[in-house]
Amino acid sequence: MGFLDSVKNILEGKANKIIDENTDPNEQLDLAYMKMQGVVEKAEKNLVGVTASIARLRGIKKGLEVKIERADAEARAMVERGKDDLAKKFIEDKLRLQGELNSVAAQTEGIKTDEDKLKFAISKLKSDMTALNTKKETLKAQHSAADAQVKITESLTGLSDDTIDIGKAIQKAEEKIDAKTARADAIEELTNFGILDDHLGNNNPVVSSFDIEAELEKLKKK
Repeated sequence: MGFLDSVKNILEGKANKIIDENTDPNEQLDLAYMKMQGVVEKAEKNLVGVTASIARLRGIKKGLEVKIERADAEARAMVERGKDDLAKKFIEDKLRLQGELNSVAAQTEGIKTDEDKLKFAISKLKSDMTALNTKKETLKAQHSAADAQVKITESLTGLSDDTIDIGKAIQKAEEKIDAKTARADAIEELTNFGILDDHLGNNNPVVSSFDIEAELEKLKKK
């Protein structure tokens, strides 16, 4: 095998592998069943031909038997008449016809044997077809169940991922709320102690001495 042939075989092998991987198993099962059905139909067609051949041979055999009886009767008649030469001629015809009859009988027996074998093969194929059909439907059901299981698993995986994301979002929200609550509590506590007011500039404003003196004069006048 040359280099190009080797490359060709490798490429064909890869192509067939890709086709097998992309082929629907249900279609493969249906195709296998159809192929077996085609084999059975072809065998039944051949059986019809074999049966017809046997019928023709049996017709020939019956015709030869009639001719043999006739030749035998003629030979006997010629012997009774003392015409031995004519008797020999009919005897010769009888023996020739008997030879043909033996040959036809052998052919008929041989074809009959083949017919029986073919009938048995067809019966076996039909039985295999029934078993294949049952197996086909079982495998189809298993394939559908496997598909459903894969979809369920994928859905559960997606739900798990979504749940994790939702859980993380809730956790972050809780953390933010807790942080804001803690901050509010701290502000309230600092406010109660007057610490926050100083930092926020909410302490008592500074009063100037000028304002104090002015207010004092007002009180003296009263």
